[in-house]
Amino acid sequence: MSALEEKDTHALVVGIDKYDFEAIPPLTGAVNDALAAVTWLQAIGVPAANIFLHAKRAAPLAGDLKPAGIALTESATADDIWGSIRELRKRATGSGRLFVFLSGHGFYEPSSERLFLAQDFADDDVRKNLSLRDYQRFFRSLGYPQQFLFMDACSTLPYASSVRQQIQPGLPGLDDPARADTGLIACYSAGQGQRANEDPNTKHGLFMQALLAALQPANLASAAVPPVAVDLDWRTGTRSLDLYKVIAQYVATTVTKGAAALGEQQIPALPVIDGSPAITSKPILSLTPEVTSTLRIEVEPAEACAAIQQIFLFPVGRMTPLMLPSATDPLAPPLEYVLPRGTRVDGKCSLAGDAPWDVVSAALDVTLIEPRHVKVLEFRAAQLPVQPLPGGTPDSDIEAAAEAQPASVKIDLASADGRPAYEMNGDRYAIAAEAAGVDVPHDGAEVAEGVTFYHHESGPEFRAAPGRVTAAAHLASRWAEGVRTAVGGEFSVTSTVRGWRAPKTVSGVRFILPAGGPESLAGVLAGQPLLTLASAADPAVALRRLSLTAAESDLVETGPGLFTAALELPWGAWSELVEVPLAGEARVELPESVGVPPLRVALRGRARQPGQISALASDTFAGTSGNGLFGRPGLGSAESYFAAVSGRGSVAVAEFMDRDPGAPWYVTIAGDRRISFPLYRDRSFGAARGPAGTRVEPLSAVEAPEWDKLIAAGRLDALTPEEAERLSFGKWEDELLGVAAAYALWSQPHGDFLRGVLGNLGGLVQCADLDLLRLASDFPAYDAAPDVLRERLERPAGRGEVPLFSWGVGLALRLTGGAPLGDDEPLGRWRTALRAIAAGLSPISAWTCWTE
Repeated sequence: MSALEEKDTHALVVGIDKYDFEAIPPLTGAVNDALAAVTWLQAIGVPAANIFLHAKRAAPLAGDLKPAGIALTESATADDIWGSIRELRKRATGSGRLFVFLSGHGFYEPSSERLFLAQDFADDDVRKNLSLRDYQRFFRSLGYPQQFLFMDACSTLPYASSVRQQIQPGLPGLDDPARADTGLIACYSAGQGQRANEDPNTKHGLFMQALLAALQPANLASAAVPPVAVDLDWRTGTRSLDLYKVIAQYVATTVTKGAAALGEQQIPALPVIDGSPAITSKPILSLTPEVTSTLRIEVEPAEACAAIQQIFLFPVGRMTPLMLPSATDPLAPPLEYVLPRGTRVDGKCSLAGDAPWDVVSAALDVTLIEPRHVKVLEFRAAQLPVQPLPGGTPDSDIEAAAEAQPASVKIDLASADGRPAYEMNGDRYAIAAEAAGVDVPHDGAEVAEGVTFYHHESGPEFRAAPGRVTAAAHLASRWAEGVRTAVGGEFSVTSTVRGWRAPKTVSGVRFILPAGGPESLAGVLAGQPLLTLASAADPAVALRRLSLTAAESDLVETGPGLFTAALELPWGAWSELVEVPLAGEARVELPESVGVPPLRVALRGRARQPGQISALASDTFAGTSGNGLFGRPGLGSAESYFAAVSGRGSVAVAEFMDRDPGAPWYVTIAGDRRISFPLYRDRSFGAARGPAGTRVEPLSAVEAPEWDKLIAAGRLDALTPEEAERLSFGKWEDELLGVAAAYALWSQPHGDFLRGVLGNLGGLVQCADLDLLRLASDFPAYDAAPDVLRERLERPAGRGEVPLFSWGVGLALRLTGGAPLGDDEPLGRWRTALRAIAAGLSPISAWTCWTE
């Protein structure tokens, strides 16, 4: 069974395990991912002749691995891939779809953005790559209206950032304009500076493995898709898969968790939409059922419909529920829906709190087996009669139910068949009043303290203020006897208490936080709105946003229904589907941790302790601190020792008593390989070792989630322009926030605003980073003359200063790369030292940290 009509759909699939350049480490899962992508394409109905596969393994593919009928090329050079793209260009008809799957090595740099390396990429041929920025624009010039691009590209390359910045984007020189009727959705496995990890057990990329598992068409057919991303069209029975929900609710959390188990941080980017929203909003998969059933919902009696507050319909399998009324679907039974035959639907109906109805049957649970099912929601009038009791004492039920709230007691006439009668004319009011021993009051007259009288053709009404329902009931008892006298047995007479509210039915979500409390999850961000509750029907629209601190204490009232609870931290995300009952609470246990938290979360409380270096559990550090990269005449070799650091929260205090306050200082950690990083005045640091390298973080107590995005993840592309600007304002609380923000602004670029930030920072801090960013701002083509370089970089070069943030190392080498500098002059010697540092930069530390 085909998920879509795919005869016009084409695909380019690339998997590269083995590169020609021996310095590029081999992979084990890229070709496996490519073959899995081909299997998926065929499962959704894409003809084999429309799929172009490039697979490069260390050894040729075995016969049983070669997909039948597929255009297989066991080479993935830039020219080979371009040859397949030319063929796709010829086949474009202006309809259909295009899928592009890329698995292999790649990286991201601000100047060239995302690059995917072809098999023949090498030091002496760096243009053998696919520039995603340029290729995506080119793909949109082809005649495939709807396009999807998935890249699971690893960045574990033996290149320092300085070398990567010199690699130019590769594209065969085409500038065809993108078509207005074409849209492309791009999905990337990881952000800049992050590795795209492979599962060591399955030999697949974590991202592609999770993605293809979620996109299986069998999940649509069985309604058992792992992520809650199946949208159900209740009018046609069509099920569809929303790619944004797949990535956000399942793939991102699965990959983040899998990478964390490997000691890595990998956060897939949410889908990036390029082009026509009308095209890109279409689902990636849809399935119209071959056999359907019609579900008809009726309400009896019909007038009870006005008292219905909401109807919830839940298809079992956790597809998108239906909640009525909605903007496009008003609540006006009878309701009819077309659903796949065999679907089980559970339904609930809630009434307004003051509804004058009792529920006979307000729930439905039906499995649609027959062509047509009719379900009836039944109600009966909720009447509480006021009987005339001896001595005029009202019924005690009235006191219990209504005394504390405004209410009214209504006397009604009814004919023999039970229908309401409207026969209380003026004469009958006069007779009733005489029998009750009172005069006929006018409308709105206060007939007792807090009780007012109103005429109705169906019978008199006594409206009571809070606490006066009993008095109203006394009067109604007397008048009920008078009305019986007036109608002479022609009609029955009842008394009903109206307007009182039944005890409120509360339903909602109660969050259970880990033992460490909100701070153990979010650190200084625990008071910020990081937790979102949204309707599962539309997760993009938040019903409630709250902080972890607020979630710890109270029940979050939502009403009944199906909801998505999502915790969105700057370093990772978590989500869970929650079904809230009609009455009561759903308990949601938040995870112990999400992703790889920044060190300021793991070492919370240490940020305000200057001069300390803290380590995570299982890490042990010991070493020395000294001034300058080269040392300076007259300063000697003053060093301070700091003790071993071991265990969560353990601290070593680096004593800097004898240092020159104006000289740059560095810590060197002893071990198998010496690890060094710059210190900063009055600053505490966190450090952690892992299989991917050493992380160093200057701890900050400022509540800026943008700092965590940038520093914990080490990704310049993590911040939007607005977030980068917002982070820059943090310089007044912590100047390092401003320096980090300046790098993010430079990468976008941000022109005049960046210059303003750098000007403000000049009065707060002096560091090599500012000198470099000013130069890059003034010379965006990195073509500053040697005399300008010598003049502008004299201070950091002469002091042997290393940029505080690792992005600055590559920037310095790019700025000085083409200048004829001698190694005997300060700037040349500085460049040589930075080249050695760049070769050993930690790939997971935004703060400059290198091994020697």
